[in-house]
Amino acid sequence: MQIPTDFLADKFGRVKVLVFDYILFGVATYLSGTATTFVMFLMMRVLRGLGEGTYFAFIS
Repeated sequence: MQIPTDFLADKFGRVKVLVFDYILFGVATYLSGTATTFVMFLMMRVLRGLGEGTYFAFIS
C-alpha cells in the first residue's frame, strides 16, 4: 500500500490521504468487533491492513 498511497498523496495531498487512512483504520477496527462471521471478520482485517499499510509511506 505504500506505493499507491504515495501516488494518491501526490494527487490529493498528504493530509487528506492520511486523514482518510486514519478514518478507514478506525472504522475497520470498530467493525472487527461487531463481525458475526469469519468472512466478515477477515474482510475487516484486510481493510484494517489497508489503512495501516499507509502509515510508513509518510514517515520516510
